[in-house]
Amino acid sequence: MAFSLANLARQWFGASDQEKTAEAQCQRLSETLASYKTELQGQAPYKMERDLFFSLTTIFGQAKDFDELLKKALESLARHLKARYYAIFWHNPEKKSLEFRHGKGYQAVSIPSIPVAGSLLGRCLTRNEVLLFPTLLSEPGHCDLKQHPAEYNALYAPIVLSGKAMGVVSISNFDPVIAPLAREALTMVSPLLSASLERILYFEESHRSRRSLDAVYSIARALEETLDEKAILEKACQELPKLLPSTAAFAVRRGELNDEIDTLAVFPEKALLGNNEVSHQTLLRNLFTVFTDGTVLIPDIHVDRRWAWPDSSVRSLAMVPIRMRKDSRTALMVLGPATETYSKGTLNLLGIAASQVGLTLERAAHFRVQENLARCDGLTGLLNHRVFQETLRKEIERTTRYGNALSFILLDVDHFKKFNDTYGHPVGDQILKRVAEHLTKARRATDHAFRYGGEEFCLLLPETGLADAAKFGERVRLIIAGDNHDGLQVTVSLGLATYRAGESPVSLVDRADKAMYQAKQDGRNRLCASGGG
Repeated sequence: MAFSLANLARQWFGASDQEKTAEAQCQRLSETLASYKTELQGQAPYKMERDLFFSLTTIFGQAKDFDELLKKALESLARHLKARYYAIFWHNPEKKSLEFRHGKGYQAVSIPSIPVAGSLLGRCLTRNEVLLFPTLLSEPGHCDLKQHPAEYNALYAPIVLSGKAMGVVSISNFDPVIAPLAREALTMVSPLLSASLERILYFEESHRSRRSLDAVYSIARALEETLDEKAILEKACQELPKLLPSTAAFAVRRGELNDEIDTLAVFPEKALLGNNEVSHQTLLRNLFTVFTDGTVLIPDIHVDRRWAWPDSSVRSLAMVPIRMRKDSRTALMVLGPATETYSKGTLNLLGIAASQVGLTLERAAHFRVQENLARCDGLTGLLNHRVFQETLRKEIERTTRYGNALSFILLDVDHFKKFNDTYGHPVGDQILKRVAEHLTKARRATDHAFRYGGEEFCLLLPETGLADAAKFGERVRLIIAGDNHDGLQVTVSLGLATYRAGESPVSLVDRADKAMYQAKQDGRNRLCASGGG
């Protein structure tokens, strides 16, 4: 009742000044809120742009992988532009086309190569600018990519790396209301995306270079462990996967006429080009026939049918020769996995490894020559007196351990001084060489032949008793005596001694020496054995 009387009083006498003021304030507040609402509605697209930049900034700052950056950036663009489809198409200069690399809403296996000439994507690539197509289906040059539902609008933006257009970003079936703003946003985002991708590439290249240096150093250290050529090449093949992504590594050597290719080392064991040894040899022979200098780069073996074999785990092949001063017929070869496409950079890295291997092989060959000079007699090529002393000690130790027989023959060229004095030292040298050749040919694989000194030679015969050693010595004597040394009659006197348990090396040599002296006393050109062996 009181409320009704108050209303009646207001209507009769009019509203108070205070109430009028309150009503005016409420009206202004309502107008202000409506204005804010209208302004916020107008700023909604700019909020989308702000959120997009914030999202991309986070992605650009955190991504460490090229493909990861591409995928996350495309996902963010599609989400903020409310797009149904997105994709990245990469330029293939050789085929003059754009190849599908990644995307959403597409069936990758059914997407054909898109020609650069005459296509909308190609127009974006060649013009190097962001293009908006509000009614895509009616545009000349549109390529139907078989989506369901079909694309009805699209935004294309170029990816520029090191000043060169490398690909195109495609955003399609997005909210038509924000089309102009979307184009403006993508125009600003595209160079930022390109810059971030370049940063990733530089980072990866720096990381690859550092890894390459580490791998080359590792190869150099590993190769220092041996002087054997086969062991060096095997070690190089084991280390190459640390330098380059590869499924297999080979060291191969071609013949003079490319008629036969030897696989000197391989990692992993039993890896082959092709499915069997026959196809392995055929492919190697064809490679060396086509690429005569031994330098090969095949980015995709499945594109060029000459090199293809049905192995989906392999994509690329690279080979470089190991260049040495006297020989460049040996080469290193690697096979790249399906996820890796080899490039000229691959050849450069493989070339660095090959150079290191070549230097190591030359160094090893030099050391082997020096070692051979230190161990062998320079005139005859037989092992020298120092090596004889080492070998005699080891053979006596082995004989003592296992209880096997050991015989020793010391022989001297008869009347050698007369040959030197009568015909000169060059003739004497030729006689010594011929005697050494006969000893080398006559000995068994387990026997050891030495030049003892001057015109004296000796033979160590492991696991050989007195009787067998005497037969062997007699055969050597007859071979030398029966040879026509350029019209000269050359004979030798031989002393034989068989090792006695507990005997010293000096004692064994001394008994053989006395037996040889006895042979000379008895008329030369004969073999005498030490008494009792």
